[in-house]
Amino acid sequence: MEYLQKYTFNNLLSGGSYKITSEGTIEKKDIIIYPEVSILVNKFIGRGGSGSVNLGVIISCNINPTLVGKHIAIKNFMSKPKLGLSDKQIKDYEKTKMLEFRLDEDNKLIETQHIASIFFDVDSGPLAFSLIYEFGGDTLCSYIKKPHHTLENNKRIMRQLFTILYDLQKKDNMHNDIKCDNIVYSVDSNNNVNIKIYL
Repeated sequence: MEYLQKYTFNNLLSGGSYKITSEGTIEKKDIIIYPEVSILVNKFIGRGGSGSVNLGVIISCNINPTLVGKHIAIKNFMSKPKLGLSDKQIKDYEKTKMLEFRLDEDNKLIETQHIASIFFDVDSGPLAFSLIYEFGGDTLCSYIKKPHHTLENNKRIMRQLFTILYDLQKKDNMHNDIKCDNIVYSVDSNNNVNIKIYL
């Protein structure tokens, strides 16, 4: 429980990457503008148990200009009336997991080799109750159909996945939703596959 000592203050977890609380607007159906950041939404990626994910790119960012041009995954959360959970509660739960894994910190981006970072935590406007992650690549579901599907890359993926799980368990936590949809990959100039996992 060492992480609780680090992140607890008055019994509240702190953190939030860059928090967006201002009202944003939609321009031309696919551009979302907040005073802090503007995003071009490119396409729908998929839907899971907690919500849907869209692909986008940051076109301007007053908070951190180094993020301009970054591809992002916009996760929009869905309420679960049968469980009595609102979209905000589901988003906050996912965010708390990142804090517990020491993968997020207030107003600071924490980049981890094999875990997708959260760039923005949005509470209002067109992306209300969304988390905006770095886009780590295509989901592992599509890997088997690609030319870089080799025995050596298969071994790389397994080594990286076990390294991720080992690092997380050292922090007294374990990922509870390992599946191909939550693992993304990119290919470097040497045709080596590298994975990142979404929590």
